[in-house]
Order: sequence, then C-alpha cells, then structure tokens
Amino acid sequence: MNYVSRSRSLPILGASIAAVVLLTGIPAVAQTIGSSLVSRGQVDTSAGQVLIYAGGSFTSGSTVSTFGIFDNISSGSVMTPLLFEQTTSGVFAVRGVGTGRTITASASPQSFGFGLQQGTALASNGNFTFGYINALVNAAGTQTVNGAGTVELQTSQQSGDGISGPGSTNRWIFTNSTPSLSVALGTTYFLPGNSGDFLVTGDRTYSATATANTAANTPEPGSIALLVGLGLSGSIFLKHRKRNRL
Repeated sequence: MNYVSRSRSLPILGASIAAVVLLTGIPAVAQTIGSSLVSRGQVDTSAGQVLIYAGGSFTSGSTVSTFGIFDNISSGSVMTPLLFEQTTSGVFAVRGVGTGRTITASASPQSFGFGLQQGTALASNGNFTFGYINALVNAAGTQTVNGAGTVELQTSQQSGDGISGPGSTNRWIFTNSTPSLSVALGTTYFLPGNSGDFLVTGDRTYSATATANTAANTPEPGSIALLVGLGLSGSIFLKHRKRNRL
C-alpha cells in the first residue's frame, strides 16, 4: 500500500526536478564579431602593432572565449589577443589580455582560446570589442617578443556587414609604427580628435574574429527554490491524499 502511494508521488517530484534542469541548463548563446576569415594577400610589416576591431561590439554580459584568424603568409610570428572597452567615442581602453601565441601559416582559418591572463574577459556593457598586438607581453603589458603581422589584411575597409551581420562593419583601426607599445590594463588607444596614450588610425580590414558566450535567461535562485518547493509539496500532498483514501 505504501509502495503504491510513493510511486504516485514520483511524477510530480520528477517533473519539478526536470523543470529546474531545463531552466538552469540552457546552453550559452554564442556571438562572433569581426571580419571574415579569408585570404587578403598581405600582412603588416611593422613589428608590435596594435589592431582594434571598430565595426561592432559584444553583447553586454557576454564572456570572450575564442579568437580566430586567417594567415597563410607568415610563420613564426607572435600575437596576443586583447579585449577593449570604448569608454568614449574614439577612445579604446585595454580591459583584458589573453594568452600570446606563435602563429604558423595555414591555408585554413585558425582558432584558439582567448586564455585570459590579466584583467577580464567579460563585456560588462555594450561597448566592448576585441583586438590584438603583434607581440608577446608580460603581466605588466610590456612587450617581451614582437614581430611583423600575423593576420591577413586589406588596406581599405571591406564594404558590407561584418561577420555579425546587419549593424556591423568591417572597420579596423591600427597603430602606426610606434615602438614599445604597451597593453597594460587601462592603457588607451585613441582616434584623431581625442586624447589618450597611443594614437590609432583607420580604415582597414583584418581577417580576425572573436567569439563571446552569453548565458541564456538563467532564473533567479529564488525561482529555482520555489519550483523545487512546489514539486516537493505536491509530492507530499498526493502521498497523504492516497493514504487517506486507503
């Protein structure tokens, strides 16, 4: 008799648990920004330049996870991915420094983890974008090894939308041949007409992208507790109701 009562209570409890799993286990939504990973026929020749994607931004609350490039020209060059915040129009501050890489030429697009080393990988508002420096850097943002370009480029901005679609462009901005650029957290790169630490100009297009993930609509902890509580209450109610009938 008690066995029958317990078995009738299981569907409600199971449904409650399933609801919690569904609500808390929704896969993250990925967003990729930048320009198509295709051959463009040339790379930068100046060592240690900083390049910034200025044609779009990440969704607020997303976390940068992956960096992609196309380079079928240079081998043995180095680069470090970066996260920037546009603090005012035309001024970009370094907010995150990823893991530096040595690049080998490939006829296929390449991708690797952002590998946060300093700062943050989180876009805390809708003004965050990405870029990179053609160098390896230490924890202070100082170049330890640098080299010429690691990403194929075209010297004029590619027309049309960026890889993230309508509302984005293929605009990239870049530093001139300035030696000893720093990417310490908080360092600012500015377009003409603004002020900051290092001047950038444009417009070009580079074959590079970055992908960020945003968790989708995770409910508040209180809502999860309520679901579990309702399921347990229903289970207990059905259990007692069956016993009373017996």
